Parts: sequence; C-alpha cells; structure tokens
Amino acid sequence: MVRTHTYIYNIRTALIYLWTILIMALSTPLCAQTATGFPNGQLGKSPIGQAEEAPIKQLEDARAKLTDRQRQIKSHVEKVAQQAMIENARTRIDTTTQGKCLQISLITCGPGQEIYEYYGHSAIRVLRTDSTDLDLIFNYGVFDFQSSNFILRFALGETDYLCVAQSTEAFLDHYRRKGIYVDEQILNVTQTEAQRIFNALMENIKPENCVYRYNVFFDNCATRVRNIIEDNLNNKLQYPSRPTERSLRDAVHFYSRGHQWSTFGQDLLLGSEADIPATGRDLQFAPLILALDFGNCVVLDNIYQPHFFVTKTHRIVEASPVSTAKEFPVSPMATAIILALIVGGVTIFEFKKKRIVWPLDTVLLAIQGISGAIPTFMYFFSTHPTVDSNWLIWILNPLPLIGIYWQVKGARKQKYYAYHIVAAPVIAAFLIATRSIPQYISGTMILLAFILLIRSLTNLIMYHYTRKTRVARKPKTLQ
Repeated sequence: MVRTHTYIYNIRTALIYLWTILIMALSTPLCAQTATGFPNGQLGKSPIGQAEEAPIKQLEDARAKLTDRQRQIKSHVEKVAQQAMIENARTRIDTTTQGKCLQISLITCGPGQEIYEYYGHSAIRVLRTDSTDLDLIFNYGVFDFQSSNFILRFALGETDYLCVAQSTEAFLDHYRRKGIYVDEQILNVTQTEAQRIFNALMENIKPENCVYRYNVFFDNCATRVRNIIEDNLNNKLQYPSRPTERSLRDAVHFYSRGHQWSTFGQDLLLGSEADIPATGRDLQFAPLILALDFGNCVVLDNIYQPHFFVTKTHRIVEASPVSTAKEFPVSPMATAIILALIVGGVTIFEFKKKRIVWPLDTVLLAIQGISGAIPTFMYFFSTHPTVDSNWLIWILNPLPLIGIYWQVKGARKQKYYAYHIVAAPVIAAFLIATRSIPQYISGTMILLAFILLIRSLTNLIMYHYTRKTRVARKPKTLQ
C-alpha cells in the first residue's frame, strides 16, 4: 500500500514539474512575439502616430497582466510541488521501518551582510540515511516582506514568521549563492526521539500551525529549533555554564561588530532591560551561540551516563568572498565630533557678533525631534522586548519639533529663551544622571547631548546679553 502511494506521489510531482516547464516555455515566446510587429521593439514609435497609442498601451497592459499571471501560476505550482514533496516524505516513512533510519541535525548558517543576517540562522535537517527519499530542511525564519503593512507591523512587534519545509539542496543553494557558510551538527538522538521530532515538525508546517509571532530575543528561528528538539527528548540537556555578567546588548554588540551605524541604531532602540545580565538560555536567541552550546552540552541517560549531544560537526557549504554592503564611510563618533567642531565654530562666531545663528538650532532641533520620534513610538506602542525601558526618550522625543516654532518665532525679536529655558535643565539632568541610569549610553550619544546643551546655554546667554544691551540703550526719562 505504501509503495502504491509512493508511485502516485512520484507521478504527481513529475506532472507538476512538467506543467511548470510548459507554462514557462509557452508564455515566454508569446511575450517575445507580441513585440516583433514594431521596429526594434520601440512600441512608442509607431509610424502610424497617435492612432496606435491606445492599442500599444493595451498591448503593454496585456503583457504586464500576463507577466503577473505567469508569476502567480509559477508561485502556485511551486507551493503545490512543495506540498507534494512533503506528503511524499511523510509516506516514505514506512510503518514497518518507522524511526529506524532517521538522522536529525542542527543546521547553522553563518552571518551575512543584511542586518537580519548578523546573528546567523538556525534550522533542522531531517535525513533518511538508508535512501535518498527524505532530505528536508525545516526553516522557522521565513517572512513575507510584501505582506500588507509589513514595516508598521514590524515596528509594532507584530511580525508573523512561518515554519516551512524545503529541500535541503534548495536551502543550501540559497546560502551558497550569498557566500555564507553552513554547518551541520548531527544530533545524538535515539530513533524514537528522532521520529517524535520529525512528527512534531510535520505538525508545525501544517497551515493552521505554521504561523507564529516573531520575537527577536525570545521567540525566533533559534529558540523555536531548540524548543522543538528539547520537547521531544527523553532526557534533559545539560548546557555549559556561562558568565553571568553578559547581557543581551553584549550579544548584539558582538554580532554587529563591523557595522557601526547598525550598532548605534540598535542602541538607540534597546532599553535598560537589554543590559540586565542574561542567562545562558536567553543568549541562545543567537543561532551561533545555540550551535556552540549544542556542541558542548551533554545528555544524561537513564543510568546517568553522560554523552555528548552532537556526534559530528562538519561544514556542508563553504563561505566564499562576496561584495560586502558598504556603510556610511564615517563612523557615528566621527560624525558627532565633526558636528561638535562645526557647532563650536558657529558658537564662537555668535559670541563675537553678539547674535544667534538660528538656522543651526532649527536644523539640530529637527534632527533631534525626527530621530526621537522612532524610540518614542517604540516605547509606547511596540511589543518588541526591552524597547519600553529606554531611558533615551528623556532627550530623544518629538518635543524638539515644537521647539522649532519658538526658535523661528524668537528669531524675529531676538528672543530664543522660550524653548531653551526648559531644554537646558532637562539635557543637563540627563548628562548628570548617565552614571546612575541602568542603561548603556554610548559615547556618541553623550557627545550629541552635550552639543544640544551647549546650544541651549548659548541661546540663553545670548538672550540675557541682548536684553541687558537693550536696557542700557533705553533712554532714561526725566523725573
């Protein structure tokens, strides 16, 4: 009976791939043929003139619709083919030999150039060692960037990720093209445990179970992989101990090293909770840390005999040199220093000329207010971890945008104190409190806050000077 099902699925899969080839073969010549009636493919330069513009436009619209339809058909065929492959894999596990030849591996991909690739990636490989009938990757790191309101939902912490199964070769080819290495750790599990893990994974990829709410630290591709493996073991894993002073921010800094602007941006969003010493289990949100812990952990069997959880580690895709993404050539600290020099020069000029260069403060307030809108939004509305304990909203918030009004209005009457009389003590209090705030504040952020304080004090000093000058010049009335 199992063989009959196997033959049926093989025939079904072959027909699907044949249908894909026919669709691509027929549609491509059709698109090419529609353009041959015009010289050099220049559809907009017909000799008939304006009379053919409408048919040409219709032709272009038809081609666009055909291309969209072609993509939809291709996407549908790929989904059906994948489902057939999964069903085929399920039926390949013969009930008479069930669980006798399954191999479970932790797959760890190295870091990439995109910000979501800095920490690597984790997946599970299920391989049937006695044949080539079953070789799947179960991947918890799939998301749809084209879904509605993706950016807003991501900012709110409401991003949904998917668990999907795909062929191992297709998965590895993706990372091979990107030049990212892939390591495999074969796990030391019994056949009963392997079968339970496989069944749980097959349950996870069902349409009603495959979607989960992503959390960057506590529910991501690495923690999902770890949990489903742990939940289907007979014995508990004994992980190596880690230093207790390391925090989630330390891990972020370590894996973002070499990307200074990305590190600076993440520090603007992470709050004080990211600086609390993290447990070794918390740090396993990073796939490379999870792989390291799996490689060093042991399992105590029923007679309390320890054995390593990983039997073999090997690299199945080698890293290759690729063009690295270029960041802004000047580091955040260097940018802040350059800004400090500019502000210092303008401030000296102001004291010499006894007047305020108000456009400078307007630009600084605009930058402060716009950049502060993001941490403030995350603080009040996002469910991302640690962002609701961010002390930086003390000075990074949208209120300086209101100060622009007072800055421009005061420029007409040489009265700049309306905003700065409030901003100066707030910024000064922040700088004084940085030593006692339970949150990492970067040196760049401290320098930027100091620049804002200098500007507020300069405005207040200049206001009092011009006020004294006006009083002195005011003619005295005769008694």
